[in-house]
Amino acid sequence: MNPAFNPSSQSGQRDSNTRPPGPKPGTLPTALYPVENVISPKENRRFSKSVAKLHNFYESAKKKMKKLLVYS
Repeated sequence: MNPAFNPSSQSGQRDSNTRPPGPKPGTLPTALYPVENVISPKENRRFSKSVAKLHNFYESAKKKMKKLLVYS
């Protein structure tokens, strides 16, 4: 059906809004933006530092577990 023509209109004339209908609710966007564009650089640095600390903690715990397994 042509979006510019509405057969149920009173006058039977073309609709003045010839644009296609907008997106349906619940549909996904066509473009996904990277996280860097969503959060500020300061927040990004703070997040990166937190991830680095967590990674260091994980690596340290992994080494300790290896030692425990070797000695047991």
